Amino acid sequence: MTFKTMKACSKAYKEDNDCTVIALAIGGGISYDLAHKIMKANGRKKGKGALNHSREKNVPLNNAFNSLGFTLRKVPQKTIKSKSLMALTRDIKTKETLIVYTGGWRGPNHVTVYKNGVCEDWAAQSRKRIISVYLVRKEN
Repeated sequence: MTFKTMKACSKAYKEDNDCTVIALAIGGGISYDLAHKIMKANGRKKGKGALNHSREKNVPLNNAFNSLGFTLRKVPQKTIKSKSLMALTRDIKTKETLIVYTGGWRGPNHVTVYKNGVCEDWAAQSRKRIISVYLVRKEN
């Protein structure tokens, strides 16, 4: 699954502001349809984003990953040398799945997924500021 294929599904659903749905589908290795249903169950409304602006508390996307049997472990901020998506895309060395929240002083306003060392998002070459990074792992 790639961002390009997910975006085609997004258009079929006539969706917008669905970065959380795309991140869940790619990061969780599930279909756009299933990711869409799971995010809806976690409070996402059609055409609206599902990022919680209270920073880290009760984030719908994190809850959605948990419902699929994944754990998200926050990567300590001091270990992230890159400050923007562009820099992270250039510097990334891991093949693990990462969920990256970006935004401004009010909190996150976009989420990006890195899978197998590739940024699966339109914002890969943007200067969006990284707020937090999570490592996605399947629970045993």
